[in-house]
Amino acid sequence: MFQRLVGLGRRPQAGPAAAQAAPGGEPGARTADARPLLGRAEETLGRYRHAVEELAAGRLDAQTFQRTTQGLRIGVVVDGDAVWLYDQEGDCWYYCDGTATSALAGRAPSSSGGASRSGERR
Repeated sequence: MFQRLVGLGRRPQAGPAAAQAAPGGEPGARTADARPLLGRAEETLGRYRHAVEELAAGRLDAQTFQRTTQGLRIGVVVDGDAVWLYDQEGDCWYYCDGTATSALAGRAPSSSGGASRSGERR
């Protein structure tokens, strides 16, 4: 299933055996739990849902909806005890098995809090 997922121009690997550290990291490097990434995904989805509700209720027009949702980006795939999460700040996919997180594809988050492809902070 996940092999067919294409997100944001790259395809995350199928699972922990395929875990590859992002450039500059150690292959298969494990990090802290996924709760911060899950929280950011939940917050972004909540912002999107709120905008959809406002649009559906007629309190937003299409242009305002577009401006409100511009730049929102998340990626979450849950398959049983495994989860793949996209970190927009670091432009990186992560695999989590419930206890730790491994970088899969993209760039590792920078110490400056994440930069976009153009080098500007998002």
